[in-house]
Amino acid sequence: MPVNQENKHPLRRDGLSQTQRFLDALDPSYSKIDDLSFKDWLQFAYEFAKEISFFPDQAPFVADGDWTVFFNRN
Repeated sequence: MPVNQENKHPLRRDGLSQTQRFLDALDPSYSKIDDLSFKDWLQFAYEFAKEISFFPDQAPFVADGDWTVFFNRN
């Protein structure tokens, strides 16, 4: 056996570790689900509140308007 030959392990290779192979597309901040702002979400909630009836917690349990009053205070 030659004296100057390095004795390398046959399965040891130069390469990347698993953390170095991380795909950018897997990062949650890579793409936005939607581009709605906070104001847009409030407008959506206000419009949706028009569709939900308000029922009081005391008898008679009859629909008494909708939930838009909740948003008018803010």
